[in-house]
Amino acid sequence: MDTAALIMISVGLAADAFAVSVSNGSVDSKSGTYGRYIVSSALFGFFQAFMPILGWLLCRLGQYFTSGFEDFLAFALLMFIGGKMIYDAILDMRATVEAQKPNKSLKITLLLALATSVDAFASGAALPAAVNADTFLKLLCSVICIGCVTFVLSCFGHAMGKKLGERFSYRAEIFGGCILILLALRILIFS
Repeated sequence: MDTAALIMISVGLAADAFAVSVSNGSVDSKSGTYGRYIVSSALFGFFQAFMPILGWLLCRLGQYFTSGFEDFLAFALLMFIGGKMIYDAILDMRATVEAQKPNKSLKITLLLALATSVDAFASGAALPAAVNADTFLKLLCSVICIGCVTFVLSCFGHAMGKKLGERFSYRAEIFGGCILILLALRILIFS
């Protein structure tokens, strides 16, 4: 298994959850509790770990359609996800801060965790090729790493949001998108 690629993917996919955590930490910095931040971070980590497995399963179902194109498919998906993350971050920078309200409900937190894991779902198709996870056990180890990195970065994001405000969250999402694009180029060039 390619550990460096796995760490890069984990950090790249966790960037959305980190950005949302920074934003949540800054918006409800006076009313938010650390217990709530840990629950929120755990939900982000769970969805980031669970969604690539769903993406991988769907890819396995359609595997005979993509036979021989795995590296190109991994490149295309990671380029798309990275580009989308950068595009969304730039659009979010233009949104007004006034539209954001403190997220106190578990339902809203679940929706945010699901929304930030859409990229992880799409990465499930590219993950085995990107990290050389040729067995389900290696894939499982990979998604556990993604979930743990997301949990830690989300906890850190909440704490950082309390201190720095929300101006940093967009940069984190752009950074995550750039990591995924660089990884896609690495797959295309060195495969």
